[in-house]
Amino acid sequence: TITLSEPEIYLNKTSSTSIFIRAGERIIYTYTITNTGNIALEGPISVQDNRVAVYCPTGGLDIGETVVCRALYITTENDVASGIIINTALASVGSINSLESTYQMELDASTELSLNISTDPTTHAYAGQLMIYIFDITNTGNYPLDSPFTINDPLLDELICNPPPVLFEGETFECRGYYRIRESDIGKTITNCASVSGIYRGQPITSEEVCASTNYTEGNPPPDPK
Repeated sequence: TITLSEPEIYLNKTSSTSIFIRAGERIIYTYTITNTGNIALEGPISVQDNRVAVYCPTGGLDIGETVVCRALYITTENDVASGIIINTALASVGSINSLESTYQMELDASTELSLNISTDPTTHAYAGQLMIYIFDITNTGNYPLDSPFTINDPLLDELICNPPPVLFEGETFECRGYYRIRESDIGKTITNCASVSGIYRGQPITSEEVCASTNYTEGNPPPDPK
């Protein structure tokens, strides 16, 4: 019986995490290479990866022997924007190549807008008084959100808002709304509720509704200037 020489290697790729959440995240890729043939293989051992440089030990591989190579990858804004990282890798021991291995990792996107409302002044006193509602809008998720950003508030007489084209993670911008007190508001508490909407990958997302209340405090309008 003649046993033919059958050189063969197998590549298995793993990473230190199965998902990523932001740019600048450090990911360790591990490449496990096994000699699955029936002859010893001389080196060098190497891995070609389309995204990152891979470091392997020197030497070759005996029959059934396994060696581990590693690489460090730091996620980018482009990775976050695309929502996925796809790697292709090929291992070599000398002149023997593995099958190409494809590995992908998806963004664990948390898309969230938060809204805070404050008022100036904090109480109302007379008809015609101007109330200013200050809206602070923050991206509290881990993914950039796109304009248009819309304040959903049916109470306001006027809204002035100049949002950025893109609201990155942790960033905040301010809008201001204006409302003049009506005769029907006198003696009552005014509760104003609003939410804000933005865009994530072409789809709208909306914050939870929040409210701000102003109590009535008896008072008179300022005298007309002379």
